Amino acid sequence: MIVRFLECIDAQVTYGGHDDPRKDLTVGKEYAISSVMVHSFCTSITLYGYEGKFNSVCFALVGASEFAEVDIDG
Repeated sequence: MIVRFLECIDAQVTYGGHDDPRKDLTVGKEYAISSVMVHSFCTSITLYGYEGKFNSVCFALVGASEFAEVDIDG
């Protein structure tokens, strides 16, 4: 799956102990997801080629409508 980095505010970064994507990622650029971790109140993703886990709300899934159902297993 491919995501586009949208931007983050401090609260989105610190919620759930996520890493700050603003340090290494570029707003508007696309990145490949390497893993998805669904928690009870948030979802974390990791990206190929980048260290850390990021809050999924800082990203948009490329090629999916706003309300699309996504099969993360394949």
